[in-house]
Amino acid sequence: MLTTTTLKAAGASQVIIHHFGAHITSWKNAAGNELLYTSPLATFEGPKAIRGGIPICFPQFGKKGNLKQHGFGRTSTWELLDASDSKAQFVLEDSEVTRSEWPHQFKATVTIELSSDGNSLTIDLDVQNKDTAPFNLTCAFHTYFAADALHTEITDLEGISNIPVAELMTDYTPTSQQGPITFHPNKMEHIFFDTPERISLPTLVVNKSHNLPDLVVWNPTAEQTMGDLPSDGYKNFVCLEAAKIKDDAIVEPGKTWNCSHTMTSK
Repeated sequence: MLTTTTLKAAGASQVIIHHFGAHITSWKNAAGNELLYTSPLATFEGPKAIRGGIPICFPQFGKKGNLKQHGFGRTSTWELLDASDSKAQFVLEDSEVTRSEWPHQFKATVTIELSSDGNSLTIDLDVQNKDTAPFNLTCAFHTYFAADALHTEITDLEGISNIPVAELMTDYTPTSQQGPITFHPNKMEHIFFDTPERISLPTLVVNKSHNLPDLVVWNPTAEQTMGDLPSDGYKNFVCLEAAKIKDDAIVEPGKTWNCSHTMTSK
């Protein structure tokens, strides 16, 4: 049986959070418009991560490290710590399973809050080092925004240095973005470094914290097939992933590292 928590605020606003991955799979604004895309072929109880919504890549982005792709945060069941009508907190702590992959003692807390008007959603991640030595991490909020990908442009990244995600673990040389980003006909999967805090889509605005300087922009187009995504599913979303990738976050013993971002419906 699926374990979920639902948040509500003004109007028809609603957020559905799966405890598996502390994963948001739906956010409707006060007008009842769905702002996220979750694949109709997604699985929700593991072991695979949920396709769509907002997966949390933690404590590793992609293959930048020795863990499985995007770390274990998105495929772990998080404990519901506290919840109200419009706010919920989830906790993931080290266990025998996590220490077999990542040998550190930690406590990660995700706070998800829907604004009173239902038109803004904030996700906050705190990572406490409970160990006796520092540890490094990278992370991302791998958000699938509902969008007409074939007719969407992103204009806020003009001149920003970027690389293809596939080059992350190579001796890469960044290039500078020229013109608006489009998602057709070619696959887009790039990491943009030191990006503006505000990124705009036709339906919403993303505001990132200073601890999320990077942004992954992804859409697979028809070039990349996945068993849990319809063949034309790519047309219905673009991924803008607020992230900490280029430079690892270093968390000292007893200290807590924090990052957050807020999405606001237009």
